[in-house]
Order: sequence, then structure tokens, then C-alpha cells
Amino acid sequence: MSLKDLIKKAADGDAEALSELEKLGERTSYLEGELEKAIKARDKAKGSAGLSAQERDELEALKAKAAEADEAKLKAEGDWRALEGKLTDKIAKAEAKASEAAQRYADQAVEMAFHGAPELFGGPQARTILTPDFALAGFRQHVQYTPGDGQRHGSVVVRDLKGDPILAADGTPAPFAEAMARLIDTWPTKQHILRNGGKAGSGSPGAGTSTDHGTLTRSALVAKAQSGDREAIATLKASPVPGQVQSGPGFARLQPSGK
Repeated sequence: MSLKDLIKKAADGDAEALSELEKLGERTSYLEGELEKAIKARDKAKGSAGLSAQERDELEALKAKAAEADEAKLKAEGDWRALEGKLTDKIAKAEAKASEAAQRYADQAVEMAFHGAPELFGGPQARTILTPDFALAGFRQHVQYTPGDGQRHGSVVVRDLKGDPILAADGTPAPFAEAMARLIDTWPTKQHILRNGGKAGSGSPGAGTSTDHGTLTRSALVAKAQSGDREAIATLKASPVPGQVQSGPGFARLQPSGK
């Protein structure tokens, strides 16, 4: 069918003819677009071909600079990665040193706590027969240093046989000497470390005293006894008076010579 006949049928309202005309219009638009692209490509090719020698040199120089810029960018990225790796390694080493220093400080704090409790370890009236170093070796797993948080100082915390912190009446960790005395009271083999097995009447200082009173100084015990504290009175009676000697239950206490 000729284009003229197709147009005539479409004018008469033929649906099929109308559809064919629409398809023909779309095809025509497509071909016109392709023709426009071809013309532009041709003009561009003509323009490139018409570049002068100077323009071609400038174009090549620009291309070379672009290549150098890309190379410099890649090199900078490589240098940064190398630098980043070195920085990461330095940071890791610094963190490891800081961790080691913190552990050394914690160990020293715990050691000082044991040496700072002569009423329990190593003192002339110590409640146990252990030196601070032996006590540290035996009880270390129950003692932990807790660092401060910026507002509070760090503290040495004693944990009971279950691993729970031993607390004071106010709910905070009990002072080291008090907490350690309470731990010793629950120790399964405490009779082997308490002075003379912890039996009263042995004549050994600190023997047979309670946790609360056995760690007090004599002056503190006297003050409590004067206020009517029965346990303090009993503790004083069971402990030898400083300067006196007790040889056994069958001997009287003797005053030092000159008194």
C-alpha cells in the first residue's frame, strides 16, 4: 500500500492505517536522530583533523600532565597507606606499653596493700604467721586492683571464696585489712596460718580474737573496753599486756625488771 493510500484510509478513520502511520512517524523520528548524530560526529572529525601543529602539541601536553597527575595521585595514595600502616603499628605498641604499665601499677598496689597490713601479716602482733610476701602468693587470686574513674582513686578489692567483693556496711569495698581478715575467717585451712591455730589462751598476741577486734590496736581496744564493749574486754583479757611475759598457764605473769 502506497503512502498516499495509507494516508487516505487513516483520514477515513481506519484504525489499522492510523497505527501504521504512528509507527512510520516513530521510525522517521529515530532516523532523523541518528542522522543528526552522524552529522555531529562528522563535524567533530573534521574539526580534529583541522587542528594546527601548535594545537596538537598543546593537546598532547595536556594529556601528559593529566597522566602525571594520575601517577602522582596513585603515589600519594600508596605513601598514605604506608604511613597509615606505620601509625597503626605505633599506636598498637603504645597501647601494649600502657597496658603493661597499668598491670605493673596494679601489681604494686596489691603488694603494698599486703605490706601495709602488719596487723595481719609480718607485724609483731600479726594475727597470722604469714609474711606479706607469703600472704601475697597465697591470697593473690582473691585480690584485685580496680582503677579509678577520674573522680575516685583506684582501690584494692578483696573477694571472698565465691569471687564476690567483700563490702563494708555502706556497700563499698571494705578496706583491705578488714576485708582480708574476713576472708581469712572463712579460709578452709585457717588453723594452719593463724598464729597458734587461733586458739585463745595460747599466750600469743592476736590469738583467739574476732575479726572486728583482732585487727584493732591495743589503744583502740582499751577505748572500746572503757565504753563497755564486752568483746573488747574479752579480747584484752585474752591478750598479754605489752611488756609482760607469759610462760604458760602454770606461771604468773612477770613484770619486766625495774618495775
